[in-house]
Amino acid sequence: MMRRLLAASCILVLSALAHADPQAAATDTSAAAAAQAAPEAAAGDKMVCKKVKTTGSHFKRRVCQKQSVWRAQREASQEEHRRMLSRPSTGTPG
Repeated sequence: MMRRLLAASCILVLSALAHADPQAAATDTSAAAAAQAAPEAAAGDKMVCKKVKTTGSHFKRRVCQKQSVWRAQREASQEEHRRMLSRPSTGTPG
């Protein structure tokens, strides 16, 4: 059950990133692989539950994952944010 949830969240993140920038999808697969490897590497991780906003709904969902998975997702998100900020702007102001 936990692996399916982890795989589904990684697929969701990667599909969102692939739609944003097709060239970046290849580099983000390494972050997803690290996120999947992290829970297996640290067997003593504590399970952490968070309420997550769901697009198209006013209700939050409760998502439980190991602490290392939350950390890996946060680091991947921060790295993507840094990469997007460092990319030169190609558009002209409207």
